[in-house]
Amino acid sequence: MKIELVNIKHLQEYEQIFSRQKMEYLWREYLSCSKASWNKLDSMNEEQMRLAFHSWKSSSQIFGMEDFVRQCAAIEEKLSKRQSRSAMKNLISLCRQCYLDSTAKVAAYFKEKQGDGYGQ
Repeated sequence: MKIELVNIKHLQEYEQIFSRQKMEYLWREYLSCSKASWNKLDSMNEEQMRLAFHSWKSSSQIFGMEDFVRQCAAIEEKLSKRQSRSAMKNLISLCRQCYLDSTAKVAAYFKEKQGDGYGQ
């Protein structure tokens, strides 16, 4: 199975369940919490980091962010096996870039839907 940056079909399935307005609310909350976690990441201990990646893994699924979810799961597993954060510096950097690319794509999706009268 091919891992996509963002699986729009998956995002749309959740949007049908929750409504566009609820998804947009969840998206704003997700971005706010994610920004706070990324800003604190360097000062977190390994368990706090593991929980941050676990949370991202879980919450990003609703937005179809498949590649980011996969990367978070890999980092979470390495942290649970007590791999040092210095050994994962490159993985975390790549994961951060994937987060930025994925959130840009999801944000563009929501912006496009607002512009076409979707859900009104």
